[in-house]
Parts: sequence; structure tokens; C-alpha cells
Amino acid sequence: MVRRQNKWIWTPLIVITVATSVLLSRSLDFLRETPLSFSRAYQSPSAVAVAPDGSMAVVENSKMLLTVTDPQGRLRVRVRGGSLDTDAFYYAEHVATDGHSVVVAEVRHAQSSTFVESERIIRYDMDGMRLEVLYAAQYGKGEQPRQLGRIRSLRLTGGQVTFAWVHGTAVGASVCEASGTRELLRVRLKGDDVLRAAYDPAAAKLTFTTKKGLLGQAGADGAIAWLPYGDGVRVPWGVDVTADGTVLVSELISGQVEAITGGGARTLWQGGLTYDVAAVDGGVCFTDGERVIWLDEAGTVLDSASQVALSPGFALRLVLTWASALYLVIVALWLVWRLLRLLRGQPFTEAKRRMFIASGSVLVTVVVVMGFLLSFAQRQMQSQTLGMLSQLAESISATSGAVFGDRLARINALSDYRGEDYTAVRDFMDAFCDASYRSDQNLYYILYRFEGDMLYGVMDYENTTGVRYPYCTLSGTVYGDVARTGKSLRVEGEMNIYGMWSYAVAPVYDGQELMVGLLEIGTNQYGEVVARQALIRGVLTGVLVALMMAMLLFNELTAFGDHLARRKVLRLAGGRRIALGFIRPLIFLVFMADNMDAAYIPQLSAWLGADTAAFLPPALAAALPMSFQLLAIGLSALAAGRVLDRSHPRSVLLGGFALQVAGVLTAIGALISGQYWLLLLAKGIGGVGTGAAVVTCNAMPARTDEPAEQQSLIAGLNVGVITGVVLGSSTGGYVAEYLGYWAAYVGAGLLVLTAAGLTLHSLRGSETLTLTEEDHAGRRGDTLRFLKNPKVFGFLLFIMLPYMLMMYFKDYLFPLFASDLGKTESVIGSVMLLGGALAIVLGDVVAGALIRRVGAWNAVRLSSLVSMYALGLFALNPRFETAVITICLLGIAASFGYASQGVYYNDLIRAGRIGDGKAMGVFSLFDNLGQTSGPLILSALLFMGVAAESGVIAVGAAGCVGLASLLARKGRRRHDR
Repeated sequence: MVRRQNKWIWTPLIVITVATSVLLSRSLDFLRETPLSFSRAYQSPSAVAVAPDGSMAVVENSKMLLTVTDPQGRLRVRVRGGSLDTDAFYYAEHVATDGHSVVVAEVRHAQSSTFVESERIIRYDMDGMRLEVLYAAQYGKGEQPRQLGRIRSLRLTGGQVTFAWVHGTAVGASVCEASGTRELLRVRLKGDDVLRAAYDPAAAKLTFTTKKGLLGQAGADGAIAWLPYGDGVRVPWGVDVTADGTVLVSELISGQVEAITGGGARTLWQGGLTYDVAAVDGGVCFTDGERVIWLDEAGTVLDSASQVALSPGFALRLVLTWASALYLVIVALWLVWRLLRLLRGQPFTEAKRRMFIASGSVLVTVVVVMGFLLSFAQRQMQSQTLGMLSQLAESISATSGAVFGDRLARINALSDYRGEDYTAVRDFMDAFCDASYRSDQNLYYILYRFEGDMLYGVMDYENTTGVRYPYCTLSGTVYGDVARTGKSLRVEGEMNIYGMWSYAVAPVYDGQELMVGLLEIGTNQYGEVVARQALIRGVLTGVLVALMMAMLLFNELTAFGDHLARRKVLRLAGGRRIALGFIRPLIFLVFMADNMDAAYIPQLSAWLGADTAAFLPPALAAALPMSFQLLAIGLSALAAGRVLDRSHPRSVLLGGFALQVAGVLTAIGALISGQYWLLLLAKGIGGVGTGAAVVTCNAMPARTDEPAEQQSLIAGLNVGVITGVVLGSSTGGYVAEYLGYWAAYVGAGLLVLTAAGLTLHSLRGSETLTLTEEDHAGRRGDTLRFLKNPKVFGFLLFIMLPYMLMMYFKDYLFPLFASDLGKTESVIGSVMLLGGALAIVLGDVVAGALIRRVGAWNAVRLSSLVSMYALGLFALNPRFETAVITICLLGIAASFGYASQGVYYNDLIRAGRIGDGKAMGVFSLFDNLGQTSGPLILSALLFMGVAAESGVIAVGAAGCVGLASLLARKGRRRHDR
């Protein structure tokens, strides 16, 4: 009765947990929204687009946030940018919508500069899900456009995306198609450059503003018609065209929006600087940096909003997301509490306690010291940079009267752009910045003129404006102070949307020593901030990895110490029993030796293959030695298992170690001779030796009659394998990097010799491990008959193989996915180390407790279910955050999955009355088949995309678990009969 009541309690709780986690995985961005307010203020909006149904898309928050509203003007979804990951935009320069989707024109700047590294056009649905990348351009170092990029506007009509672009003195329009982009028209200006441009696909006309203050239109024939607008005083900036051909312009000097028709220009709105304007059916929409303003064709304000209310759907999802997060936090705290209770029940020696205290002390000390040193270095660097900028600005200021001051004084009208004086001054100033980019200092400059209290930009290194760009008022600014006092000033670490700027401002004089303008020269120090953060992350990651490796090694030494203590107790007690705990350090040494070349074997194989096996494709040459080794391990385990049933484990182990040493020596010979085929032979020989050692270690738990001891041994094997893989690949990578490949192989050989010594020491006088005739009589079951048992082949085919496939998400799919997002190898390695650490730390505690509570078979299925659940979460929301959660969940599943599989399989061995050597040979064969076929299957399914592939694998694994459960029930009924 109690069990039935518990079932009714736990079942709905599990369903609720799964449902809330699925909701949360799809709504992670809602956790960045406050649930305490049901409206949102616009944060420095910069661009707006309106669909025919009234839906709007607004770019805000320094171009790093896209807000989409419904036709009633309520917030529907927010899409966040500012991410270096390639599945999101960084800066959204332009936006367009038709009510069915939203397209964004993105720019990404090169580090420490405002040069544009890449541009993309990305389409989202109206719920914020990214649909596709319509256009992508990557610019080399010599061809990078400056600051604004080349795309100047977007138009989305009937699902078709067109965009206007600028390239040098050329301006044109292109359309996005399934096969790429197709150019629609192109014109070239003489003596002028385009500021903004808009293309009307219905009229096939391109309208644009220029830096000389002109307004032009070009048709498909390439002829340019200049509209009667530019008067040399007005500064037109943003431009768009309505359906009836009315041209809309934002004018900067008077701070107004104007409509231009055949009858001339008329003012629709005046009230401050506006940049981009968007044509709407019967009106215009724009932003003044604080509000989103919507006018009709007569200039009447239809809407002027500085904030937006939440739609019912958005508000409901926001509340449910926060409620789900709160519930899952409570569940996580409960699980941590249960884990702590388990840990309290485990033996915790004084040595372990001191190790954790020392590790924590080292970590805190490193964090504090590195923070202090890097902060000091950053201040010194900024101080030196500012000193250099001040000296440069003052030097240019002191010589300006004799060099370019008179020319700058003559640059007054918009038509002076690209004139003789303008070109001479620009050539002089550009030379400083061009040289700084060659030395990676990346300087910029801006020259200003001022009239009254208004400061105007004349020219800048990025060439983004004309010669009378209204910048700001002088009063209350550093520019006003310099203009008033004539003394240079410097500004340290000023943040804006493009980085963190340090600059100096100095006066510019003419030949009569009269102040005619101001010079600003500076640099973007954001790259230094990024480098500092990367250095901190690298140091902390290195310290964490070193501490983790030390703790893992200490954990294995502690386990070996426990084995020695138990061995001593059993010897004093007398009898035939022998301590088998040595198999954990033994398999740890075997796998550490086997993985000493894991970090570089693909590169080494490709290098040798290119020299001595050039006919092989590079990918095949890189993968063949490792695949051959895995196959050799599986076949060797099958054969060695049969030998193990007829001989002493010591003989099989020592034979395997001899082959491993032979493989190491052959690999060193391959390095010396540069022969690819010798390396292939080395991996095969070493694989045969590893297979013999692995199957022997895996078979040893079956030679004890105590279930508790057997479970403990299998759990220890699981932890030893994972620890050996982690430490072997890490240690081998470092040794190979600093000492060479040969040193890593020598280290592997020493580890194998250590394992051989441990075998001789541990199995001395252990003849009781040799199977007696009585044992043989009870274990002469045929291998084929054993495999015909539905429970056996159901477990091997429908549990083990799908489980290995799911686990390869960590080793294969996750690195591919993360690298496509632009994540570095250190970030990817840190996440994978986190998953491995969870498996190791929890493996010592969770596996035994869970098996005792629910049984090995249920623990096996639970591990598979957790793995399916992890892959399903990622498939529902394929982003880096959910991928990290998936890696952690797979680590948790592995912490008890492998151990429970071993315990359950040992139960099957007993029931099948088959030699444990034969049975473990079959087990190792299927295990290595899973490891060999896993990457092949995943690569074959990669055409579906990582997310869809993960979902398909999870669904397929669920079907396999269900089928295995039916087969197990069938096998149980047959056994009962």
C-alpha cells in the first residue's frame, strides 16, 4: 500500500519536473526579464520597421536588442543580440518586417577597431525563432568596410528580401534568393559618397542621400536623377520611399522629418535628431532615440511611445517561466540535499578533507592574486596609452597651423567634401591611423568645427559622415572645455556601443594661431579588456584543471590505499578470499596509458599519412588508426575472454601488458621512421593488449560471491575508466606539447610497466582466482546460447549501443556545435571536463546507493532515460546554454549508468551459467562496437542538423529501451516456466 501511494506521489512530480524543464529550456531568455512589471521602456531605440498589419520591429539597447510587437502595439517577443555566438546577431543596424517574419542586418566588428569583420542578413519568425541566414559576407583584413558596413537598408515585401548597399563610390541593390543574392542595379558616384540608401522593388528605384547633402534616385537603366532638395545647408541622412513615390528624409541640421514630392519638401515633424525613417502605408515611422513615433501622411502623430505593454501571451509565458525556474531550483536543492546525505554516509578521511581545504585555498589565492595583478597591469596600460595619445594630440595640435590648419578652416560647406583641402587634410590624418593599424594600436581620429555652441563633425577615420555633421553642443562637455581654455584634455575608458574608448582632445590652429577646430584622437581599448578577461579565464581554467587532475589522482591513490587495507584484513583473517580492489587502479593505469595520445593521434595520423600514405583521403588517414585500435580492442576482448576461463587472470593481464609495451615501442619506431603503416600496426598491437587487460578487469567482479562487493567493484571500475581517460588525454596533451610525441609514448610505456608491477604484487599467491573443474562444470554455457536469451541480446543491442550513441553527443556533436558558434577549444574542453568531473565525483556515491534502492535493471533504464531527457532538451532549444546543461546531465547519467550496466550484466552471467571471461568478452566487443560505430552513425545523420539529430537519437533510444523492457519481461517469463 505504501509503495502504491509513493507511486502516485512520484509519478505526477516527475511529469511536472519534465514539463517545467521543457518549458524553461524553450524560454531561457525570459529569465532576463523582470516578472514584477508588465510594461517595458524602450532603451535607446535606433531603428524601426512597421508591417502592413501594424506589427512593429524595433532595434534598441545599443543595437543589441530586437523588440517585436503585435498589431495592437503590445510586446510579443524580444530577441537578444550582442552575442559572439553565430546563432545570434551582434549589432542590428537595420530591420524590416512584413508581419510574417522579421529580417535583421547584422554587423560584427573586428576586435579593437570599428572595421567591420562580417555582415549577415538573418530572418526570424514573429515569435523570435531564427529561421535562416539569407546573406553572409566575411571580409578580409585589407577589404573590411568601416563602422557602418556596406548594407544601408532592408525591405521585406511578400516574403522577398531586398537590400541597398554601398561599396566605395558605388551604390546598388540586391535581392536574396535561395541560391544566394542577385544584384538588381548598381550606379557609381563621382566626387561624392552615399550615406543612406533605400530600394523600392515595386518601382525598381534606388533612392539615396550623399555626404554632400544631395538626394538622388536611380532606376534600372543606371541613370541618376537629382531631386531639388540639396541646398548645401541641409544635411539629409535617412531615406525611404512610400508606395505612392513620396520620398521621406530625416534632416539633421533642423532635426526634422520631411516628405518630398513633385511640389517640393514639407515638414512632417520637428523635434530633434532622427536617423533612420521607415515608410508605412499612409505615413512614416521613426525614433528620436527615446520614443517610437508614428505619423500619418499629413504629419499628425498617430502614436508616440517610450514604452510598450506586454501582450497576454508574453506575460503568461514570463510568469510560467519564472515559476518553472523556481520549482526546478527547489528540485535541485532537494537533490543536492539528498546527495549530501549520501556523502555524509560515506567514509571521508582526514586526508581528503585536507585536500579539499588546500585546493580551495589555492583557488581563492590564485583568483585574488591574478585579479590584483591584472587590474594593476590594466591601469598601467591605460595610463601609458593615454600618455601616448596626449603626446600625439598635442604634437599634431602644435604643428597644425603650419601643416593643415588653414586647409581645415576653408572646409565649411557640404560641397567641400572630397575637395582639394578635404583630401589633403584626410591624407595627412589617415597616415597616422593607417600606421597604427599596422602596429595593432588601432587609432582613430575625428576633426571638428564649431559655430556658436554647436560642434560639427568634419571628417573621421571611419568616413561615416559629411563635413557638417551636428555632433553635440559644446556646453558642459570636454570639447567645450578645450575650446574655451585651448588646453588639451584626455578621457579614459568611455563606453559606448562600439567599445571602450580612451582619447585625447586638442585644439587645431590656423597659420595665424587662431583656433579653427578640435582634434580627437584615441583608441578602442575593448580588445585589451577582452584579452584581460581571456587571460583570467585561461589562468583560472588552468588552475581548475590542475586541481581537478590532482584531486582525481588523489582519489585513485585513496582507493588503492583502501584496497591495501582490505587486503591486509583478509590475509590476517585467513581463508580463500582475496581483495579485488586492485582492479580499479589497474584499469585506471591501463586507460591512462591508452589515452596518452588521444589529444593528438588524429593530427599525428594525418601528418604521417600525408607523407607515406598519400593515396588515402586526409579524413580517413586521420581516423583509421584510432578506429583500427577500437576494433582490435573489441576482437581481442572476445578472444581473451575465452582464454580467461581456462587460465589464471595474471597470465592474461601480463600478456596484454606485453602487447601494450610492444605497441608503444612500435609507435616510437613509427615516429622515428615517419611511417604511417607502422603507426597503424602499433595501434592494432596496443589495442589487442588493451582488450586483454580490459576484459580481465571487467570479469573480476564476477569472481566474488558478495553482491555488495561486486557492485562496489563495478562502480570502482567505472570511475577508474573515466579518470584514466580524463587524466591520460590531459597529461598526454601537455607532455606532447612541451616534450614531443615520443615523450608521451614513453610515459604510456611506464604506466603499462607500473600496471604490470601492480598485477604481480596484487595477484601473488592468488591461485584461488583460477576456476576449478567444479566452476567450469557450472559455467560451460555456450556463447551463442547465452546471446539467444532475450534479456541478454535485448540489453546488448537495445540498451548498450543506443546508450553509447547518446554519450557520443559529448565527444562528437557538442564540439561541432560549439565550434560552429565560435567557441574556443578551451571553452569546449572546460565544459567537457565539467561533465566528466560530475561523472567521476558522483560515481563513487550515487551508483551503489541507486542500485541498492531500485535495482540494477531499473538503474540501467533510468540512466538511459536521463540521457534521452538531456538530448531532448537540447533538441527543443539548440543553444550553448542548453548544450552545457545536456553535457552535465549526461555526466550525471554516466555516473551510475556504466556501473549499473556492469552489475546487471553480471547478474545475466550468473543466470546464463557461462564463463565470466566469455561473457565479458562479448560485453567488451559490443562496448567497442558502440564506440567505433558511434561517430560513423552521428556523422551520417549530421545532414539533419545537430538539434534534429539529437531529437531523433533520443526518440530512437526511447523505442529501444521500450523494446529491451519487453524482451526482458519475455526472458523473465521463460525463466519462470
